[in-house]
Amino acid sequence: MKVITLHPEPFRRACRDLAAQARDFAPDMLVGIATGGAFVASEMRSVLTQAAYTEVSLRRKATKRKKPLRALLRLLPTRLADALRRREAARVSFAEPEPFVLRPSLAATLRDCRRVLVADDAVDSGRTLLATVRAIREAAPQAEVRTAVLTVTTATPLINPDYALRRDETLIRFPWSLDYNPRR
Repeated sequence: MKVITLHPEPFRRACRDLAAQARDFAPDMLVGIATGGAFVASEMRSVLTQAAYTEVSLRRKATKRKKPLRALLRLLPTRLADALRRREAARVSFAEPEPFVLRPSLAATLRDCRRVLVADDAVDSGRTLLATVRAIREAAPQAEVRTAVLTVTTATPLINPDYALRRDETLIRFPWSLDYNPRR
């Protein structure tokens, strides 16, 4: 499994390329899944200018446990950081996602939308993206909901995004990743 690092400018270009794929869909609402998907969606807005924007927060428990290790992870040699990423990716859970309830104000806003694009940085198991899409479809059954991610890291995620730059199981280290080091 390959690991690459996207520094800020290549990240911005990748997001614009992803947005260009979805341009014909012409979403009227762009939803970023915090944290990474919010950064992706924010950059996509430079191309999808007609879309309103909001974000939702739905995080894996493992992310919270790793935060205290941020300083140490950033100091690791690249080969070791990559090995840890591969090990973590091998332990991805494909269990059904927990139900996710949108905040009432967002659910009300979505009732007026016809086309919703949900953006995230990566699909590993697909649990986060699937839970978000289900919640949006429940809140806005009239809307067509599509998904966009920069990378799909597993061969058979629970949900396959409509738009993706990479579908080759590449792991990406983003500027906000806990092990990101701008000098690598």
